[in-house]
Amino acid sequence: MPHITVSRTADGRLTASGDPVCALGHRFPERHAAGGVFANWIWTGTELLLETDRYSMFPLFVSIAGNRCMVASDLALLLDAGAPTALDYDALSVFLRLGFFVGDDTPFSSISVLPPGATLQWTSSGPRLTREASMPAAVYDGTRDNAIDEFIARVDRSIACRLSRAPFTLPLGGDCESRHILFALVAARCAPEACVSVNDPRTQSDVAVAAALCARLGIPHIKIAPLADRDRLEREKNRRTHFCADDHAQLIALADYLRDVTKVTYDGLAGDLAHGSPLSADDQASGDGGDGTALAEQILDYGGAAVSDDALAHLLSSEMLRQVPRERARARLTSEIRRHLDAPNPLSSFSFWNRTRRGLALAPYALMRDVTVYSPYLDADVFELLAGLPPPMLMDGAFHADALARAYPRLANVPYEPKYRHSDRRAWQRRLPRDVISDLLHAPALTGGALLPRAVATILDRNSERPSYAPLAVYLSQLDVLTNRNR
Repeated sequence: MPHITVSRTADGRLTASGDPVCALGHRFPERHAAGGVFANWIWTGTELLLETDRYSMFPLFVSIAGNRCMVASDLALLLDAGAPTALDYDALSVFLRLGFFVGDDTPFSSISVLPPGATLQWTSSGPRLTREASMPAAVYDGTRDNAIDEFIARVDRSIACRLSRAPFTLPLGGDCESRHILFALVAARCAPEACVSVNDPRTQSDVAVAAALCARLGIPHIKIAPLADRDRLEREKNRRTHFCADDHAQLIALADYLRDVTKVTYDGLAGDLAHGSPLSADDQASGDGGDGTALAEQILDYGGAAVSDDALAHLLSSEMLRQVPRERARARLTSEIRRHLDAPNPLSSFSFWNRTRRGLALAPYALMRDVTVYSPYLDADVFELLAGLPPPMLMDGAFHADALARAYPRLANVPYEPKYRHSDRRAWQRRLPRDVISDLLHAPALTGGALLPRAVATILDRNSERPSYAPLAVYLSQLDVLTNRNR
């Protein structure tokens, strides 16, 4: 993994060790507004020049202390190089409840991700990292029908700029985003040689929809099984997502499969900007014109992807629980939400720059970093249209489906994945608590003693509802090891 350390000597000179040049991701010619998804640096011998794309979707990590700046494409490399391991409890108070970090946070107070439009400057006091401010999108003032027509046309143009010259395999689910990409590629005479889906109990309905789409289009559909060792999967996911995501373990098998069969693929990242908010119009309005506190509370109440506050009381040690109270999470969320209150859709803007950028993007740009992954919805034209849509235009949740029905009417009768799914996960839920028992015994600083009997009880009574804590327990056990590695 690329990394570089730049230091200022006592006589004012800059010295560097590590990789002088790093280029990650892909980029397009400057005349093309998309830009691509990339992160890179170059050491000229006298200065370090850093560059990220407009969204900073491809993660680079930085640690600045005194006259030393360390940059790496893997968070653990900075810890290996001696970055302090003190935890960032403000950041973790959010992550433990939502499953993603906000802003440029990581688990460690000394390490951050490079922000959008990052630059590195050296002053008399040492290195200083700055970011290009992200301006709110302009409000779209046309009709819903016109917005749908614009959306269809802009996605077509975005796909046209990303046509693969070589055969490729496309991940496909039952969602609007991957379906739209597939239809646009087929219409552009650039169909994938196959589509692939992960077939596990949680995605069976998703896989069935993908198979039906492929059958209608005459494209082979491949089903791959997830890897069986859930404890190892969680550990591998945490490592490959730089300890910045609670999700994506189920995608390890997909990422490994794509690495072996294709050099190029496509991802629907940011396509969910075309979805309605899970919060009602009244809920969203309560955050407008305020300081963001009300919206922070609603996000904590609705958006928790990890575990509940009640579960955290069992999951965490008493000292860790004291460090990450809900009030701390609310304060950190509020400070981030304030940056989005002037956006046409504050909740959508917050979600894109945080959940999408810091969480969802780790699937294509961390797990699948060995493959060139195009994200058509990140094209500037597409993004600015979707980011500017007012909330009432999206409130029914049908905007993207209506666009697909208009653009591809002969395929409009293929169903979508169910919005609410239930699957029998009892066998998996029993295995993971059994595997995690050793983790609980080795992470006393972060995990609570009440977890061990709960894990044993789950194995004995097969209660599939209890062990929502298990993946996070694995995460905390690894985090405990990292915090002690340089001591």
